[in-house]
Amino acid sequence: MTHPIEAEIAALEAALAAETRALAAGDLRGAAALGTAKQLAIEAFVAARDRLAGDEAGDRRLALPLDRLRSAIAANRGALERAMALQGRVVEAIARAAICPPGGEMPGYARPAMRGAGPVAFSLRA
Repeated sequence: MTHPIEAEIAALEAALAAETRALAAGDLRGAAALGTAKQLAIEAFVAARDRLAGDEAGDRRLALPLDRLRSAIAANRGALERAMALQGRVVEAIARAAICPPGGEMPGYARPAMRGAGPVAFSLRA
């Protein structure tokens, strides 16, 4: 016999695992696309948890599913932290590229139209 909240636990675990896989693969766009599904799974889990009676919350049948959910949450948190660190490095690289070198001299055609602005080139993959 399954517990009434196990379906919500499984759905949230699946949503977290999908996002974690996308983040681990470096697919930030794919991970972002999963955000709505993850949010809906979180909301469904919280609503189901709130409906539990006091004695149901301590049901032993929930121990293993909740342990798996905790592991999925920890893996997802780690993947999100790594992705945010990568994003921070990208922003720093862009900021460094936008700063004029000491003396304000730019080589050849790369002279900025506005004093103090440096050339910035972006290469994006769609």
